[in-house]
Amino acid sequence: MIRHITNAIPVALMRPFSAGGSRGFMLDAMKTYGPDSLAGQLSCLFQGAAETTFYVIALYFGSVGVKNTRYTLWIMLLVDLVWEQGIMWVCPVLVLAVPHLMTQISKVVYSRLVCFTHFLGIK
Repeated sequence: MIRHITNAIPVALMRPFSAGGSRGFMLDAMKTYGPDSLAGQLSCLFQGAAETTFYVIALYFGSVGVKNTRYTLWIMLLVDLVWEQGIMWVCPVLVLAVPHLMTQISKVVYSRLVCFTHFLGIK
């Protein structure tokens, strides 16, 4: 089970920096291990449960002219760490307890992402 969790970690590590990069890692994990695997489901949850921290700070604070972000960056990174840990503990329990529901959720997300990437011409 630890190996499945470590296969999804690149998505969690890339998400605060880049949405496109983390989406690429997620699609790669789903193609390699399948959307029904724990790695595929974890990467799907990592992708959907976070925001690109540095982009949000640069865009939103920059648009209104805030120069001193104070504790914003550290709090946002702490929140990212908390949700990553929460997902790593809760998702395996859900996969074992309710496998049919998690499988259906990951298949829907995967199919929509594949359709979206084909629409954009990304291979």
